[in-house]
Amino acid sequence: MGVVSLPMYDWPEVRSATDAFYDGLRKHLSQAGFDAPDALNRPGDLSTEWQSPDLLLSQTCGLPYVRTLRDTVSLLGTPVYDLPGCRAGEYASALVVRASDSAKAISDLEGARAIVNGFDSQSGCAALFQAVLARGFAPPFFAETEVSGSHRASAAAVADGQADVCAIDPVSWQLIQDWDAPVARRLRILGWGNYGPALPLVTAKSIDADRLGALRAAVCGAFADPMLESERRALYLRGLVPLEDRSYDTVSARWHALQASGFLPGMPG
Repeated sequence: MGVVSLPMYDWPEVRSATDAFYDGLRKHLSQAGFDAPDALNRPGDLSTEWQSPDLLLSQTCGLPYVRTLRDTVSLLGTPVYDLPGCRAGEYASALVVRASDSAKAISDLEGARAIVNGFDSQSGCAALFQAVLARGFAPPFFAETEVSGSHRASAAAVADGQADVCAIDPVSWQLIQDWDAPVARRLRILGWGNYGPALPLVTAKSIDADRLGALRAAVCGAFADPMLESERRALYLRGLVPLEDRSYDTVSARWHALQASGFLPGMPG
């Protein structure tokens, strides 16, 4: 039996919606001949699961995909979310500050305190420093950079004054507005990072070409199934696009440019 997870936006408050969508997705997988588990896996160690030869379906961040996963997983498609900051197969991170902050542009944040969800995150870490680099600034720019462990925690830290700026992907930003409204009311979007490919759905590289095609068709079927429209709407899912592997070269190129710039020396290579 293959392993399936949908971990990127699996907040406790929307877990029932995620499970409901998976119930429909599982039917499509089963009809295509795949032995899909009855329930989603919710692993503590995503890196190990993503590299498992038993992986049937999961979603990963673009940065881990280009840095460590290309040799062990195959792309199935890239979800499209019906939210500001999203377009077909792409997204841009919101650059978020306190509502009371006087900053009008990124240039006003020089010497501020940044917080990131993790050094392996495109949307919450690389996007922030790439936005600074793209506007012509060199390190050091921020006075300090802390790690929060999640977008939700980063938002709370900025709202509470423990940090001054963070980058949050559009889906997480919407979930914060939906479920952490007191935090969201104390924040505002200063600007947006650059658009890039959104978070891909992947499967183990060990799946042969014929089964890969059948799996991709089954997943696409679930994303287009009118019977699952309400479940997708609850998760802000609008559809799925078949981005090719080379689309993610943008993530890799921006990462290497960030490394070369000297920003955030603590970042892993």
